[in-house]
Amino acid sequence: ILGILVEISLPGFGAPGIIGSFLILLSLLGFGALPVNVTGIARAQDIFLTGQINEQSAGLGEQSSMSEPLSELEQVFSVSDNNLSTQIDQFFTSWQALSENPSGMTERNDVLLKGQNLAQTLNSTSQKLDGAVASVNSDISSRIGDLNAQLKQVAGLNARIFQVEASGQSDNSDRDQRDLLIKNLSQSLGVKSYNQDGMVNLALTNGLPLVQGSTYNPLATSLDANNNVQLGISLSGSDVALNQNSVGGEMKGLLTVRDVTIPALKDKLDQLAYNLTDAVNTQHEAGTGLNDGTSRPFFTPLSAQSGAAAQIGVAIADPKDVAAGGSPGPAASGDNSNALAMFGLGSATIAGLGDSLDGFYSQIVSDVGVAKQQNTTAVSGAQDALTQLQNLRDSVAGVSVDDEMVTMVQYQKGYQASAQYLTTVNQMMDTLLSLKS
Repeated sequence: ILGILVEISLPGFGAPGIIGSFLILLSLLGFGALPVNVTGIARAQDIFLTGQINEQSAGLGEQSSMSEPLSELEQVFSVSDNNLSTQIDQFFTSWQALSENPSGMTERNDVLLKGQNLAQTLNSTSQKLDGAVASVNSDISSRIGDLNAQLKQVAGLNARIFQVEASGQSDNSDRDQRDLLIKNLSQSLGVKSYNQDGMVNLALTNGLPLVQGSTYNPLATSLDANNNVQLGISLSGSDVALNQNSVGGEMKGLLTVRDVTIPALKDKLDQLAYNLTDAVNTQHEAGTGLNDGTSRPFFTPLSAQSGAAAQIGVAIADPKDVAAGGSPGPAASGDNSNALAMFGLGSATIAGLGDSLDGFYSQIVSDVGVAKQQNTTAVSGAQDALTQLQNLRDSVAGVSVDDEMVTMVQYQKGYQASAQYLTTVNQMMDTLLSLKS
């Protein structure tokens, strides 16, 4: 190349010859190539993978939103030293102690105290379940504003993308932003999406429309008869009620825990309290106390199973009314027949439960533990599946940081080499020009 430069430039050492030979040199180096025209930028996207990611995001959202409420329920039905099972055991154990000294006031007071503790534990457990419902209600209410804002954004992006692309331009940035919003809405609401005239429409799992072109139907909330937050959607000026079968994602998980899981646990707790009250009262009324021997219920009688855990309480206040004896009239000082029968009730199978009191409560605890364990496994599995799908998506449309770094280094070294080469050429030209003088 130096020989060509010298050969072309030497005749007459004229400036035009030098410039011409420099241009030839640049052409040989590729600097004289025609300019590149960018006709457009295409988005690398796999529609099938995108749909799979959105669907998996909905599944992950559903399971993830259930984790915290289920953890709270696990604490309510704990296996600690002072749980409901312990209170049941202590109540019937106090009857055993009374059977050893049926006239003792200390033992009689202890029976009343253990009965009150058992009733209060049932009351507080029921209240904790109500608190779990309140927490879910609060969570649902706090999400509505953000969800409506995202729906509004999707509708606005639909309008903007349509307007930009109608002029023949690509609006890839807005499309990326819209896709991200749809993924978030899939995780939150389990929305279904479909394209129509260049816009993306969104609908709930039951088909009710959320976004149609550049318009959207906002979500709404109200309170039902139980003061629970009722989720709805505003359509044509009226609100349509939604339940856990109408939505997906995180909202479905929250509604499922509130409307299915917690009510089922509360029904079982009420069943336990109602049958405990009925069995204990039946046996207590068959015995006699130290006063007049009149049959009295130990717990306040309950008219229905619903709400029993919240309403249960001890009906007697005088320890002499504790029916330890079994003979007619006021019990003899050594009569402990009913106290022994009451103690035996603690391990007996209760007809309305199909199990002992302890056994039935253990079933409740087991149900909560199994539900929490299944949820933990489901969250982990859904997260792994989503990660795999995202990796597949990234292999098609993503950017490898390592590849980009290698390319950047290549261009950087190429630039440095070109700069060094041009410096050398410049020095050669200076040398050639100095020869003329």
